[in-house]
Amino acid sequence: MSTSGFEPASEPSTPSSSPYTPIACALYDELERLVIRREEVRIVFRDLGQEHSRTDTIADVYSRDKQEFIKLKSGMEIRLDRLSSVGDIRFSGDHC
Repeated sequence: MSTSGFEPASEPSTPSSSPYTPIACALYDELERLVIRREEVRIVFRDLGQEHSRTDTIADVYSRDKQEFIKLKSGMEIRLDRLSSVGDIRFSGDHC
């Protein structure tokens, strides 16, 4: 996995080198609802100090090595603490 907090599906799954900060439980619940709905959403996330955006469907929300991720239909994985927004949901510094 890249050290930036997201990884293409083709890279091996290893934890990011930066410490993980859990997101708010309510935001996690909203991500799980998006998995069930299977609708495309605009996802904005931070990577190496830059903000990136893509439109995709969230296929899964899961934990690995004490970090939480979303997996997109395209195969990309993004660590939850790298998310800025997903659809109308804004992510802030709140956590569980």
